[in-house]
Amino acid sequence: MNVIVEKKALLSALHGAKELYPDEFTALFKGESKKGELRITDLLITPFAEYGRSRSSYSPWFVPSASGTVASFHSHPSGPALPSKQDLVFFATGYAVNFIATAPYDLRDVAAFDNKGKRVAFTLID
Repeated sequence: MNVIVEKKALLSALHGAKELYPDEFTALFKGESKKGELRITDLLITPFAEYGRSRSSYSPWFVPSASGTVASFHSHPSGPALPSKQDLVFFATGYAVNFIATAPYDLRDVAAFDNKGKRVAFTLID
């Protein structure tokens, strides 16, 4: 799958992670998937999400079904940008692409993974 991310969407997610540091941040990416391409265009901050030092969560019940969400994003404030065991459980039941960012939350501090925890390449566009 070819993953294309609009820079403004990823920068918005990184800003959220910076603002909540040292707590974890979680959100969803909006976009569309077609013909082997996943295009991420916007960030959706989930209503009633919970943020803590070693976890973050949201209830899918509060995400509108027509929201166009296509990927997840969360931060690991103390690193590394690798999926934990809990992340892998979430990945297996959620989106095909999942992003993890670490401090200091620059563009180079982001990694993407498929729903089995394998690293996925992505392309940033303006």
